[in-house]
Amino acid sequence: MALSYSISDQDPQTYEEALHSALHNQWTSAMQAEYASLIENNTFTPVTDTNSHKPIGCKWVYKTKKNPNGSQCYKARLMIKG
Repeated sequence: MALSYSISDQDPQTYEEALHSALHNQWTSAMQAEYASLIENNTFTPVTDTNSHKPIGCKWVYKTKKNPNGSQCYKARLMIKG
């Protein structure tokens, strides 16, 4: 079991900060991996017809972690508001 520890207090607080940061490629990859996982596990369904459905708001949460081998890992999680 791989352990990871938080290593940064400078993680983006918003989606815009993640996209405009120097590490935007890492954050974009982390968001794409999270989105693919949500779709694959059927835990998230994008809604295109907002007239018949009321969408639930969500927010990206970012965390830089350090693996036991010393490498950095960038995590992005899509959290539901409410």
